[in-house]
Amino acid sequence: MILAGELQADLVILDDGLARRHAKYLNLNLTGTIGVLLKAKQENVIEQLRPVLGELLERGFYLSDQVCAEVLELAGE
Repeated sequence: MILAGELQADLVILDDGLARRHAKYLNLNLTGTIGVLLKAKQENVIEQLRPVLGELLERGFYLSDQVCAEVLELAGE
């Protein structure tokens, strides 16, 4: 995060809650894994988000049912 600030990075990708709070305190522009995947769907890099989310969840990635539903709705799935 310090390097991102020094380099004035356009975007920092973080999923950890504590790290995200620190990034916000440092006024860094951030997103998480789900944000990257949603952008990939919007840019037609991936055809469907649902299977990718399913695989992440199977591999132990935590995502609440509510957030999962909201992301799928945003993706038009």
